[in-house]
Amino acid sequence: MAVLVDFDGLADEARAQGGELAMRRLLAGLAGDRTVDRAVCWAARRQQVPAGFDLQEAEEGPAAGITFASLAIELAASAGQLVLAPASEPLRRLAAAMRRAGHRVELADFVASGDADLPVRRLGRDCLFVP
Repeated sequence: MAVLVDFDGLADEARAQGGELAMRRLLAGLAGDRTVDRAVCWAARRQQVPAGFDLQEAEEGPAAGITFASLAIELAASAGQLVLAPASEPLRRLAAAMRRAGHRVELADFVASGDADLPVRRLGRDCLFVP
């Protein structure tokens, strides 16, 4: 499986929960018991990314969404399954489109609010560092 995280979006979600991302435990929380072939963190330049993730520098402007979606499709196709985080509205739309196209995609977030067609797995408190 593969993991693709919008780092800034997930960091905002963590702050809304009263903490910061647990940089050493995040990948395990997203993967569960599954083996991760590749984990990518979409983040601003020179951003410290969580342990086990490759950094993909976020672009500016309209091309950013296209590049993110292309990366998601590439990861899903090569790994067979993809976890996207957080469960923001744009990533929900991307996951739904990818699922309709036959890809195995799930969402993860600190606040699980999915439905039967597009479930969202809730990340545990172990993925948060509360200073």
